[in-house]
Amino acid sequence: MERRVFLGGAFAAAGIDRSKAAMGPTGLQDFDAPLAPVKVATEREIASRVGFRPFRAEGFVVRSEALGHKLLVHNYGHGGAGVTLSWGSARLALSAAGSKNFDSAAVIGAGIIGLTTAISLARAGVAVTIYAEASSPETTSDVAAALWQPSTIFRTESMGAAAMEQFRFAARVSHDAFRDEAGRPGRGVRWIRMFDLSETPFGSERPEGADLYPGSRPSPGAARRFGVAHAECYYALVIDMSVYLPALIAEFARLGGRLIARRFDSPAELGRLDDAVVFNCTGMGSRTLFADRLLTPVRGQITWLKGQPEVDYGYVFDGPQGLLYMFPRENSIALGGSMGWGETSPTIDENDKRRMIEGHARISARLSRQL
Repeated sequence: MERRVFLGGAFAAAGIDRSKAAMGPTGLQDFDAPLAPVKVATEREIASRVGFRPFRAEGFVVRSEALGHKLLVHNYGHGGAGVTLSWGSARLALSAAGSKNFDSAAVIGAGIIGLTTAISLARAGVAVTIYAEASSPETTSDVAAALWQPSTIFRTESMGAAAMEQFRFAARVSHDAFRDEAGRPGRGVRWIRMFDLSETPFGSERPEGADLYPGSRPSPGAARRFGVAHAECYYALVIDMSVYLPALIAEFARLGGRLIARRFDSPAELGRLDDAVVFNCTGMGSRTLFADRLLTPVRGQITWLKGQPEVDYGYVFDGPQGLLYMFPRENSIALGGSMGWGETSPTIDENDKRRMIEGHARISARLSRQL
């Protein structure tokens, strides 16, 4: 099994305390404790939604350039790891503004990247206006199942050294931020027991740092329970976007931020804004707005089931019938596993939905037999 995560590194120079990540969660059951099967049934479906991961083989973009007399800072192209990298990428974006003095800024885009960038600016005392064609609950970020784990980000052979270091930095800063939020009321961030499952041996290590996955170890017992050849277990952070995004929007408003509905069709229109610094956080929109043809949509489809409070674990299964993953939210359960490279249809694919429902039902049936 080829892991979905790629890079790691040292962060002493960045002032990041690696020891903090090794601090695992408290109050969770052991990995060998019972696993409540998910009640997978079509009548339990709440909704199914489609989103598009903004993938760049060369890695995500954080850089600045001149836009007439303004400074334009790009922050986009995070693939399936927008939530995972959000706070760290926001810090990189603020650094990319360099030594330019400014007391107001415009952020284009109201998904997780735009919101975390805007809040980071507002926390630093900058007056911020977000301009966005779509906002929550209609963003790609609203569709995210949002397990903290870098996924579908880049192709290693296409990456340069600077982009690799940028990824490593963003991953660790963001993990620190979400770990500090875990368990806070009204944020929707919590630790869960997590299981990676495969019919083939696991390949590469977790180069972004094994300490970001407390308790990580091979688990033959979990492999038997799930009915697969190989399993690894660890504690992972999951972010309930139906809670987290409204919390971010509320925080942005408390900090004095404004959110204005507006579409931009050219960089020249951005140049007519009043703010001296503009942050481009448009995700897939940058393919059209800034002609970035390296951006590729990776279509994802998720089915949400009614919640089960007793489900305190998740899994990712890279199996012979394709990818499957399950993560619990506070009031729902996300069933996913769709990876449509280059696909742009917003319509639910009923065949893929059936594949995922049937695959998750088989996993639940195996767990039921273990009770």
